[in-house]
Amino acid sequence: MEVVAPYIGVVQLTSTSDTVANFAAAETVAKKAHQVGVQLLCYPECFAFMGESSDGTLAQATKLDSSPILDKYKQLAKTYNLWLSLGGFHELSETPGKIHNTHLVINNKGEVVAIYRKVHMFRVAIEGGPNLDESRTTSRGEELVVVDTPLGRLGLSTCYDLRFPEVYTALRKAGAEILLVPSAFTDKTGQAHWPL
Repeated sequence: MEVVAPYIGVVQLTSTSDTVANFAAAETVAKKAHQVGVQLLCYPECFAFMGESSDGTLAQATKLDSSPILDKYKQLAKTYNLWLSLGGFHELSETPGKIHNTHLVINNKGEVVAIYRKVHMFRVAIEGGPNLDESRTTSRGEELVVVDTPLGRLGLSTCYDLRFPEVYTALRKAGAEILLVPSAFTDKTGQAHWPL
């Protein structure tokens, strides 16, 4: 019997504040991924919503257990028999006026099996551009997360966590075999982190 290696799909989206259009794009990719045998499909940070302001992001944030947007992605996982890595979901924080930047893993039955809340907050003043301070609107998480999947143990992180190698050392020590870093950098900051 031939052993077939598991497939992991990585999605690049240009999300906007239109959650309906974002989901339609995400579903198109999921359908194609299913057709070619992908088992784990990894979406980027801010996959469901990329707001034009922090107020817009806060206004659409929800708790995980009462999110119509998240429910659609759970159904997507079931419909296409996919495990999903959803990087950067805007979860309403316990702290008034703030969100969590939450990386979720959903199994192919549509169940949330891992929740990682981003630990390291991004802050930069871009010359000739905006001053960005994620901690003004985002509550930081407290713990690292490793989750078992049929493809191996995933170590979860998000975007700016990349700047802290001790995160990945700890994830590997916890048994992570695959390290996920969903990201949504600005043009300038992306160039500083990723060779293009």
